[in-house]
Amino acid sequence: MEAFFLKLVNMSITASWLVLAVIAVRFFFKKAPKWILCLLWGFVAFRLICPFSVESKLSLIPDSEPLSQEAVYAPETAKQAHGDILDSEGNLLVSRVPADSGEILDSDGNVIVAIEDEIRTYPEKELENSWSFYFSKLWLLGFALMLAYTAVSYYLLKRKVSTAVPVKKGIKQSEYVDSPFVLGILRPAIYLPFDIAQGDMEYVIAHEKAHIRRRDHWWKPFGFLLLSIYWFNPVLWVAYILLCRDIEAACDEKVIRDMDKDSRRAYSTALLNCSVHRRRIAACPLAFGEVGVKARVKGVMNYRKPAFWIILIALTVSVIVAVCFLTNPRDVLPVTVDVDYIGRNWADLKFILDDSYAEGEIQISDNYILEVQEQGMWREVENLSGKQPAEQVIDVQSDSADFDAWTSIEWEEYYGRLPDGTFRLRKDVTINKNSDNSETQPIYVEFTVGGSADDYVTYTLEDITPTGAKLYEHEKVDDEFQLIYDGSGGIWLESYQDEQWKYVEPTEYIEALLKKDRHYVHQLISSSDYIQLDWSDLYGELPDGTYRIAREVTNTAEGDLRVCTAYAEFTIDNVYTWFDMYSENYDEQHPKETVIDLPGLIGASVSYDNSEKEIRLITADGKETIISGGIWIQNAFLTDLNEDGVAEVCATVQTENSMVAQIYDPVSKNLYELPAGDNWYYMLSQKADRLCALKYENSFAITEYAQVALSSDGLQLQEIDAALKALTESVVCVDIWTRKQVCLSSGENFYHILKLLRDLENNVEPATSEEIESVRANAYYSSNIVVAYELGKKTIGFSENFDYVWASGSEEVYRVSNPEPLRQFVEDVTNGVRNQQVTGDPFAAVDAPWDWCAGIHTDAVQSAQAHVCLNTYSYGNTSGSSATNGWISYDTLENLIRVLNRIPKEAFTPDRMSSKETYRDFFINQQVENGSISVIDGVNNMAVVINFKNGKVTMLLTDDMEKVQNNNHTYLEPTQVWAVEDPALAEFMYSVTLNPPVISYSVGAQYDWQPPITFEKDNFILQLRLIDGWEYEYVTNDTDSGIRCRPEGIRDGWIYFSYWPEEYEPVEEDRYIVEGSYRDWMTYTSYADKDVRIPGGFSTYGQVWSYERYDLETGDYVVINDGADSWFAEYKDRIQDIMTLSNITVE
Repeated sequence: MEAFFLKLVNMSITASWLVLAVIAVRFFFKKAPKWILCLLWGFVAFRLICPFSVESKLSLIPDSEPLSQEAVYAPETAKQAHGDILDSEGNLLVSRVPADSGEILDSDGNVIVAIEDEIRTYPEKELENSWSFYFSKLWLLGFALMLAYTAVSYYLLKRKVSTAVPVKKGIKQSEYVDSPFVLGILRPAIYLPFDIAQGDMEYVIAHEKAHIRRRDHWWKPFGFLLLSIYWFNPVLWVAYILLCRDIEAACDEKVIRDMDKDSRRAYSTALLNCSVHRRRIAACPLAFGEVGVKARVKGVMNYRKPAFWIILIALTVSVIVAVCFLTNPRDVLPVTVDVDYIGRNWADLKFILDDSYAEGEIQISDNYILEVQEQGMWREVENLSGKQPAEQVIDVQSDSADFDAWTSIEWEEYYGRLPDGTFRLRKDVTINKNSDNSETQPIYVEFTVGGSADDYVTYTLEDITPTGAKLYEHEKVDDEFQLIYDGSGGIWLESYQDEQWKYVEPTEYIEALLKKDRHYVHQLISSSDYIQLDWSDLYGELPDGTYRIAREVTNTAEGDLRVCTAYAEFTIDNVYTWFDMYSENYDEQHPKETVIDLPGLIGASVSYDNSEKEIRLITADGKETIISGGIWIQNAFLTDLNEDGVAEVCATVQTENSMVAQIYDPVSKNLYELPAGDNWYYMLSQKADRLCALKYENSFAITEYAQVALSSDGLQLQEIDAALKALTESVVCVDIWTRKQVCLSSGENFYHILKLLRDLENNVEPATSEEIESVRANAYYSSNIVVAYELGKKTIGFSENFDYVWASGSEEVYRVSNPEPLRQFVEDVTNGVRNQQVTGDPFAAVDAPWDWCAGIHTDAVQSAQAHVCLNTYSYGNTSGSSATNGWISYDTLENLIRVLNRIPKEAFTPDRMSSKETYRDFFINQQVENGSISVIDGVNNMAVVINFKNGKVTMLLTDDMEKVQNNNHTYLEPTQVWAVEDPALAEFMYSVTLNPPVISYSVGAQYDWQPPITFEKDNFILQLRLIDGWEYEYVTNDTDSGIRCRPEGIRDGWIYFSYWPEEYEPVEEDRYIVEGSYRDWMTYTSYADKDVRIPGGFSTYGQVWSYERYDLETGDYVVINDGADSWFAEYKDRIQDIMTLSNITVE
């Protein structure tokens, strides 16, 4: 409040000079148009409301800040003696307790300053000792009284004229009105007394209407509002009185401008008749005969239209007054400051001399003051050192043509490390023009401390170990910003403890070195791409915990010095994950470099050779030893299992025979392996900061989990502790596997299905042996629900109609008394929007996405898919991403449409034009937490992709449907891509990326299938799956044998799946043979030449072939079109699905 009041006082004083100038103009330019005087009063109002002003050498304002903060706040000089702070009379102000207590007490023992981690806080109560504190309270009281006076006056006047009678539109008459006036801000009305003479009414109404046209019913109340704010300045009271007079005079001029002398005499008579003797000052009303009647009558009778030259001179004078009194004087210093660096602890400054200056000697003070802005006022930061902050004296002679002086200012010793806030550094510059003429002026460097540097620069860490990491910098600045750093690369470390970040103290020895040269906080090895951090000497090996690297960054945008901090957070685990192909964060964990330090073994490192698939130990002398290897390495961890101070290297390796978990001890040089069997093995994993072994059976079922331990007795598997047991109960995912498809459950479905499973506990009873036998016999038709936990998973099997349930691996089967809720739920969530019939009339075009969003409905959607990138990976020279891609359910589609229907047109803006992109390019995302939804609109015959990438939603609409169907190969025509600024749609798309609600259909998912049938001949085995409704028979000939099949009801021909122990020799001529491959076998498909060849190449799509031959090591496997030409084309997709799901084995 004090700072605000001080600002008002300074603004009123500088405005007073302008008021005096306006009064002078009124006196010397009495014949000037009165509207010009009103314009000048507008300049005064602008000066009073504008908190800043440009600087000009032409300014006649003596001082832009007549009352400085130093004049307002001048605390008594404090002296320090024996740890206490005394005033000038020796009275105790502050008692200093020992430095290690971190507190400053007053004479009564009360804490007034607390110091934590060298970040200072500053007292504020001294501000109450200044006169501005008391006067600001008095000003606030006066302002409130002025507003109250205005409100009461307006209320009483409105009440007084509430009985006024309308005469015409906007004109009323009242018995309580003494003189005509205008009242009202938004709906002004003219009020007339009942006894007004008929002859006067015409002039009165003309005058008051002129007020309304000039908006005087706004300007006068606004002027009174400014007077209420600056009520303490008597000059402004005079200004308001003169403003009211000039408003009336200007209005008189506007009315009488075209009147003759007789009319002006009648106007003057009306003015005299309506005059009232009122001396009060108010914001309203605009009364006809209230202000300066005598002078106005005289002005009316003597009115002459001003000559053009008078108007021109008056306007010129007004411009001069504006330039001279609306600007502030420019403080011209021959020295400017260039900031090379500024931060919380120190600054590097360069003082630059104006090349044109040659008037004498310049001296920059060796002392400096650091000030902080509190409650809008500047005050000196409290200095607890007892010494005057000082740097070197810089003397500059007048003949210094190229002055370039540097100074490094370190205030940490005096003020500590600055907290968040706004500060300024002050140095005094003395200009000695001669021995008797010198002038001292302050020069300031203002800067702000605090805030995140995320808008300018971000850091990421890679190859993190307990002793170091690689720090990568990603600048995001543009031409508006320039970043400067601590020239030493100063970086510090913080740890997260007790729900707050705390500075990590270096070791005692290093701390002593840092006090001598605090800049070099870390040993740094710089490269073009990253900074290699090595904090082993500073902190040793970091214990488990969450940490962050911090680096000070200063943004030097013009007019805004801001000291920010950029952070990179990381976690040190007991188990360091080098890489894990099964982790969702695989790409982040996998090092870009394949060599990392081995914690605990000085000079040693481990490397991964991607070409040889080996992990090697490299000792300090450069010797390399292979410690793990195989066909492929699935994951690798570093952890000290035996607590000897050196990390063991642990990896899961794919060998020729099985998956093997290996642990290498660099101290004993022993390699340990966990056991493995024919259909089971252990895989290593990090869970809850522990190294675990997960037992896999039949490649995917996790049947056991244990903790890995290493001691003198060797490698052991121990029972999991409480932290790991909690992970076995924490659900992370639920998958539904049906005979046709797989559905990844998400959102409310996730919790719904868990509830349905819990309800089964009280809804089942043991099945009989006959029921169990029947269930086992029809296991092919079963469905599975897989509940995945943070550690382990549970598979629950269901019969075809969900009336029987069992746990995977268990012999027990249970009968479900009420299977309908679960069966119906699974049916709903696995029913994707795929190849649906559409109905409705077209309602949108590709160039109007807002129309499409507003009109889209479920009956218009032919199909809808989602694609979500789950994680990315980079391994050696190979990189890519894993994703989930499939059809969305009707529930998800309906939720999406509800969001789309509410998007307003203004949410759409053009983003870019597509160029050389396929439909797949828009649909497929390669970044984690990015995804898209593709909708095929069969009513409008268009495809729409809604893409969510890095928090931004874009939309593509195209009617190039032929190329959409061939999305992998053909570029779309250049198409407008739209940005969509809609929070609800962005939130929906983000939820899709977190829990992809997609249904992945397997081959032939649209059909019901019969149990597999098997054919065996010699060492050839064929397992064939047929669609329900197809018939088959076995064939045995001398040269061939197998199974032939066809749809029921068809009597012409078969599709023959045959084995030819000798070579198959077709009797055909003029055929087109297409070569391919399947597993390790070459394949040959025979087409009629005339049907296949097309201009520019060939196409086999939809064509009838006579056979597909697989060239086996012994004999041929051939699928033959045995007289089925009449129905082959109609059933070709089904034939292809049967072939895809068939399985052949050659033993």
